[in-house]
Amino acid sequence: MAGNQEKPQIVGGKDPIIIWTDFRNGTGNSDVFCQKMSSTGVPLWDPYGISLCEASGNQMNLKVVSDGVEGAVIAWQDQRTPQGGIFLRKVTKDGKALFTADGMTICKGNYAEFPHMALTKDGDVVVVWQDKRNGGLDVYAQGIDMTRLENWKNNGVEVAVGFGSVTQQKPRIVRTTKDEYIIVWEDYRNGYSNIYSQKTNNSGKLMWARDGIRICNSENDQYNPELVSDDDGGAIIVWEDMRSGASTIYAQRIDQYGNLLWDGSGIRMCLEDGAEISPKLARNSKGGAIVAWQDSRRREDIFNIYAQGIDKNGSLLWKGDGVALKYSEGSQINMDIASDGEDGAIVTWEEYRRNMNTPDIYAQKVNSSGNLMWAKTGLAVCKVPESQKQPDISVNNDVIIAWEDNSGGNYDIYSQKLSKDGTVAWQCDGVPVCTEPSTQINPKVIADGIGGAVFVWEDYRRSNWDIYAQRLNSAGKQMWAKYGIEVCTAAGTQYAPQLVKSKDLSTIITWEDYRNNKSYNIYTQKLSASGEILWEKDGLPLCLSEGGARNPQLVDDGEGGAIVVWTDFRYGSYDIYAQRINEAENK
Repeated sequence: MAGNQEKPQIVGGKDPIIIWTDFRNGTGNSDVFCQKMSSTGVPLWDPYGISLCEASGNQMNLKVVSDGVEGAVIAWQDQRTPQGGIFLRKVTKDGKALFTADGMTICKGNYAEFPHMALTKDGDVVVVWQDKRNGGLDVYAQGIDMTRLENWKNNGVEVAVGFGSVTQQKPRIVRTTKDEYIIVWEDYRNGYSNIYSQKTNNSGKLMWARDGIRICNSENDQYNPELVSDDDGGAIIVWEDMRSGASTIYAQRIDQYGNLLWDGSGIRMCLEDGAEISPKLARNSKGGAIVAWQDSRRREDIFNIYAQGIDKNGSLLWKGDGVALKYSEGSQINMDIASDGEDGAIVTWEEYRRNMNTPDIYAQKVNSSGNLMWAKTGLAVCKVPESQKQPDISVNNDVIIAWEDNSGGNYDIYSQKLSKDGTVAWQCDGVPVCTEPSTQINPKVIADGIGGAVFVWEDYRRSNWDIYAQRLNSAGKQMWAKYGIEVCTAAGTQYAPQLVKSKDLSTIITWEDYRNNKSYNIYTQKLSASGEILWEKDGLPLCLSEGGARNPQLVDDGEGGAIVVWTDFRYGSYDIYAQRINEAENK
């Protein structure tokens, strides 16, 4: 093997594991590799060894202990940053390297050095080391819980990869009723944009054809897919379709095996003239869905929100070409939708009723029969002077809506809670989530199920876009720091946060991150119910590909973690990758 391999250590067993410091990537850049040997001296893993860490800088002073089940836990001193640190990985008996790519952080900085480890009777590990955080050398220790879920391949599993100039982009993901995950995306392999799909399980195994399943057989462009799970392990998918020359909305249902259950070209949701764009949908308990979209049938320069019900057999349920949620002489755009838990849906949107410069936030509930349940002109969520934009909705017993609001002179984050009968629960026009004297935009919200919610947004208070979060209780009062807690304030910009609810009212957040000043990558963080940062400060990397990655989307995995999908540029084109994040990265 090229370069030097030095300072081996061995941990015993029927088939021992050997670790060493490896210079195959160049002098001055030592890395960590390992190998398993049979009792007869035959290598059992990759002939060149398994990589545990190839981060920049030197990795040195390696230590290894058995994990008690024929694998090993390895710790080392790491110089990927000038201040050093202690990192750790586990390798299974089958040669699978677990935990965060290039190692889980045990201690970052403080000139930490010379780790040692011991295995506890419960199969966990205690790491000790010396560091200079207080000026002199002191000794510190950390316990690591080894009973954790496994991450997938470093930097993500290849969901859809087209080498060269083929583009796959705009992924969306849903967890099915079988606890598997269906992913859809735009795919240009045929020379125009089609909708493709793939399914994975909790281990990151692709369940359908390697190149995915084509959702629509029509020879034309299809854009902006969205999906929800059905009641039988499959999903209902909607998209914008250009087969008639103008954008129209189509839908398809796919079963747990990847079979198309409706017409091979999809079911058209509306036959009216005019453009239909930006579809969203909410599932019901009978395997069908309610689909909403922006529609310009009345005037080509004005969009209104329409909705239609579709059952599990692909039959449209409501009158004509959809139900208008509200007629207005001003456009209704930037819509979001959520199931109401009663086989209906609640839709919120940004509306330009007053004029073209100061939109307001409205909402409407439509029941399973297509009847409007709130005010016929829509329920005014916020209509104070100036602009309210970009609403996001979450429903879990209560309806929580968040938006950007610049009535204070710059954009802040506000929220309102509604009961399912349309009663406003918090103060008129909403309560403040964050009014720090700078700009806050792009809020996302997840209801906590006990009357409150967690919010995340992009924040410019440090003259650079960062990620902040806040929690409101059932009375609309802030539960964390006045202006929110720092999810990520690393160098560079952080954009496009997304979040899901996890166990014990905790929250997992993911975002685009430009801290390396070369390309965007994907990071994640977990917050406790009290706002405590549970993983590494400024987040854990899910993808550090050199080409960059953007547009993360996530769904909870049902076990306290999440599955994240994103658009990835590592091969020079747009591809789709996915990664699973564990319930507990650091303990």
